[in-house]
Amino acid sequence: MKGLSLLGFLCVLSASAADKLTTRSDEVGKLLNEWHAEGRAAGLKALQYENRDGGHAPFQVGMFPGLKSLVHDEKERGAGRHMGPAHSVRRVPTLGNCSMASTADTGGCLPRIYLMSGNPGFNFLDASYRANNFIIYPEHQDHDVGFNGVDGWGDLFPANHPAVLISQGSSLSDLPFVQAWLSTVAAFTPEVQELLIAKGVLMPTVNMIFRRSNKQVRTDEDYFSGLAHPVVFDAKNLDEKAMVNRAQLMTPLTIPPVAMLEVLEERKPVNGVDYFEKEGVTEQLGQSASSVGRIFRGVGEVYSLRLSARRSVEIQGKPMKARWVLLQGRKDKVEIKSSADGTEAEIRVLWHDDMESASGTGIKAHRVDVGLFVSSPLADSAPAIVSVFMLPNEKRYFNDGGKVSEVCYQAHNEDLGIPRASEDMRWLQWMRVVAGEPLPGERWVRTLINDEARSEAKIVLGELQPMERALAELKTRKAPAEDIANMEKKLKAKLAGAADLRALAEKVVRTFANDPRWFLNQQAELIAVAAAASDAAVIGDVRAGIKKLTDMGVLVSQGDGGYVLAGGPTAAESPAVADYLRGLHLMLLSRVVLPEFLHRSNQPAFCDPRLTALKPWRDVYRYDEKGKLLGWLRHQEGRVHGFTADGRMKLNLGDPDEKAVPVKYEMKGGRLVFGP
Repeated sequence: MKGLSLLGFLCVLSASAADKLTTRSDEVGKLLNEWHAEGRAAGLKALQYENRDGGHAPFQVGMFPGLKSLVHDEKERGAGRHMGPAHSVRRVPTLGNCSMASTADTGGCLPRIYLMSGNPGFNFLDASYRANNFIIYPEHQDHDVGFNGVDGWGDLFPANHPAVLISQGSSLSDLPFVQAWLSTVAAFTPEVQELLIAKGVLMPTVNMIFRRSNKQVRTDEDYFSGLAHPVVFDAKNLDEKAMVNRAQLMTPLTIPPVAMLEVLEERKPVNGVDYFEKEGVTEQLGQSASSVGRIFRGVGEVYSLRLSARRSVEIQGKPMKARWVLLQGRKDKVEIKSSADGTEAEIRVLWHDDMESASGTGIKAHRVDVGLFVSSPLADSAPAIVSVFMLPNEKRYFNDGGKVSEVCYQAHNEDLGIPRASEDMRWLQWMRVVAGEPLPGERWVRTLINDEARSEAKIVLGELQPMERALAELKTRKAPAEDIANMEKKLKAKLAGAADLRALAEKVVRTFANDPRWFLNQQAELIAVAAAASDAAVIGDVRAGIKKLTDMGVLVSQGDGGYVLAGGPTAAESPAVADYLRGLHLMLLSRVVLPEFLHRSNQPAFCDPRLTALKPWRDVYRYDEKGKLLGWLRHQEGRVHGFTADGRMKLNLGDPDEKAVPVKYEMKGGRLVFGP
């Protein structure tokens, strides 16, 4: 260092830092800097970072000295267009994030806004994707275990669009993905990165690398399954090292094709006959080259589409083959028939009442996803995805011939309400009931509990109750928070280590819920216990639940204040009637029988109001002896309306000579109404 001035020394240090691709010192950082020093990694000088949450969760661009940060101009800032979902396609390759969202029932996360806006949203995501733009967003409350906001809402995404990346979690959960994608772009060789940008396939290529490199994707065949392509991604599955290695090894010949969809033919049900919505609403949610979203509205047995993969792109003209794969949904309810070369496929989807997310997380979903993959001899594409969404608040029942027999448009919430965590303090209440303590629900539960379970519960309670009393005493005298926390931790650990009571609880709850005669046989006692509850709202909830079934023609009130099935005792054998009663039973179990143990929402199953109008009725379909549709009977608010097969209505069901009249549907008072 002899003869070097202080200024010169500082300049050397500055130049040395500037020569580094990244300031990261971990394994990925060392690889990137090594490749960059050898001229093998392009870095990020061709890219810019955009933050769209007003600096709420910014990526630290200093991690990559060559990365520019987009500065929004005064016009954008003045109009508030610098925050929220991206609305402009940037000319410079751009990767960014926006940690913003609304609650699930007031609009949801920002990707849901795109999906709910139809073709404009679908196409904007595609246009950004093919212009080397990509913004990453968190899901916040739109993809979590739970029902109707109790613990979570389930999977609320009506489509799976591969041109947007959604992170599992809330604010900051998107940042690990921003880092991984930036590192991957930086790892491409200069030749490959330049070609990807010039051809507009940078983001589809990184998307393929990201999906193929995640930890749950262990084999080539795993890549062609739902494991690799959930609607939401969890950062715990990120493998940055695998991503940058794949990027570094890519050559111009191994750049993957881009899968692109085209709808050739699909069913076109008639509003007012096959489904019921305000004028202008169709089954088409949105459509673009990389994503097709449809809503299964019609009551036909099958939703069918015929699609083409011929618009797919291979930038060097290499031959391609196409493959169509079920990513999410039941194999026995989805049929995919493709042509010999895979360029065309017919997808047939039967109605799904219930399914779980393909991610294996136990999250309830209502969407079938089919992926299109195109492959050159050397590479596989990221998917294009076709989604068919089943409205969660609709329940459909089918006859032996597979035709719809009944549709309920205000289906109940299926959640049992049992605590999901083994250390949840509500399990103490369950053990008290099992042990035979004189609680409201004990009179019903004891009929399904054997002596062994009762004795075991008493033993566990004997160990837990001293700790429970100690915790209550600490709280009463306002002991230090640390002491209270330690006692809670000790109690929960003991509770979690107790014998597994979940199976017994599920057995009891399901037994009562699934017995179509339980309420009918126990109604007097159930109503009496509800009326005597300390919470005055309980009897109101019970009355409302019973009224819902009388309004829909399932129950009939008797002169003595009791209720019977409208169709007679044998009506309980109908799957539809049994299911309506199941919804009533779940409410009674959580509000009357086990109110301190079961925690669930007794509102109908949540469905985004942007997707469907509120329809508080039940349609029962009628067929002749040959299976030809004659029409349907609509039960609403205690009245029955008759409809012909072409959707016309008879005002007087008792007059066989009356002519049916056309029907008009419109929104009024927040719900769909109908009339001549």
